Amino acid sequence: MEAATVSPDRRIPWKAWVDLALGLIFLCGLFWTNHESALERQEALQRYGHVVDAGAYVGLVGVLFLLPMGLLFLIAGIGLWRGWRIARFLHWIAVIVAVLLIVIGHRFLLFSFLMTMGSLRGR
Repeated sequence: MEAATVSPDRRIPWKAWVDLALGLIFLCGLFWTNHESALERQEALQRYGHVVDAGAYVGLVGVLFLLPMGLLFLIAGIGLWRGWRIARFLHWIAVIVAVLLIVIGHRFLLFSFLMTMGSLRGR
């Protein structure tokens, strides 16, 4: 069996560029959320003298959403670029997981907002 090679004159498909760009954007977002989480922890330490959960939600968004999405899209983009057989499957898995995580996140935020509004009405 011969290994798949990329010839120098072969052009990278546009889907691979899109997947690679999305993967890099998601990973840059991960670093940004990590930085913002650290800033929130530092601010809470200066203001209150201790840190309980400052920056935890921002860090969770980075680790639970941005990291898997970045890795999935990067692997799918590399697969499309290299011509792997499983590349289209990886691409569509990355798209489906991204949409599902956005919908789940939207539902969680909506539920959290409604619960907050309900608790404010009772006061």
